Amino acid sequence: MTSGISGPRETWVHPITLYIPGGATTIHAAFMENLPIGGLLGMNGFFEHFVVTFIHSARLCEIERIQTGMA
Repeated sequence: MTSGISGPRETWVHPITLYIPGGATTIHAAFMENLPIGGLLGMNGFFEHFVVTFIHSARLCEIERIQTGMA
């Protein structure tokens, strides 16, 4: 169960693999039934590793991996 603006809802969490530039990465994604619109349910495990830019007018999403570690 998760709780948000609409109250508690049943949520299913599954590991999924995203194939993006720089190599595949596995994250845990949460899914719900009957959402009125598509949306993101959380940010942990992805947004701290990638810069994501949404360009609405071009219907485009750019994903850039954040480089970590010593050069």
